[in-house]
Amino acid sequence: MKIFAPAILLLMGFNAFAQGAFAQGPNQLAAKINSGEITSVIFDVNGVLLTRNRIRSITCLGKRAIAGALLRGERFWSKKNILERLSKVSCKYDGTPLIHDGLPMPGVMVDWLMGESSSDEILERCRRELKPREILPEILNLMFSPILLTYVHDSNPDAIALLKVLRKKKLSIFVLSNMDMKTAELMKLKFPSIFDPMQGIMWSAEVHYVKPNPNIYKKFLSEFALIPEKTLFIDDEPLNREAAKLFGIEVLKETDMLELAELLA
Repeated sequence: MKIFAPAILLLMGFNAFAQGAFAQGPNQLAAKINSGEITSVIFDVNGVLLTRNRIRSITCLGKRAIAGALLRGERFWSKKNILERLSKVSCKYDGTPLIHDGLPMPGVMVDWLMGESSSDEILERCRRELKPREILPEILNLMFSPILLTYVHDSNPDAIALLKVLRKKKLSIFVLSNMDMKTAELMKLKFPSIFDPMQGIMWSAEVHYVKPNPNIYKKFLSEFALIPEKTLFIDDEPLNREAAKLFGIEVLKETDMLELAELLA
């Protein structure tokens, strides 16, 4: 199992504190792109290129399941509760705890994203080890089923606007995402206009490293022969952006994509 030392996380936290005041905003990044100082852009997928459709997600849960949970007084929508309960499930991962949406990522999720366990294996493990209704089965399916995950995602209009102007300016565009391979293949089939023109794509499950592990950035830069200082990385997880900064890569929050697109346009 590939892990990285806790000292890396401490260094990342210090780096974020030290560099926070000097972070490049959309104006500075637009200037660097226009001047040719930035020639490559790397996008994350979930929360950046793609966003979850809430109506479709609720539809997948089903009215009966939601009504039953509410009658039992369960806060089935609490991400914190769900991740805490998933942390009880056995896993292969024994490395430094990772972060998902600002919360500790259960080891069983890391197994899945690293390609160590399939979606079916994860779901079976959860059904076997969790108490009945500890997590709604519909929520587990929505979290780990590649078909449902693909169904509930839409393209992010802000990302589409930025992709359009970046491609017009002839920048090299890449994808680096924490994702299992089955979901990745389905996402590529559903969104060919996003993924087909990419100069390179790397999924965590194919390289067995999960962001923010520094090894995935090192492998990505080497694989596609990118110069860190001439590269921009867009991700919705602060720790993932901080890990990229350690290599000298410029970073951008997903919420600033539209502003950057408008400045470049």
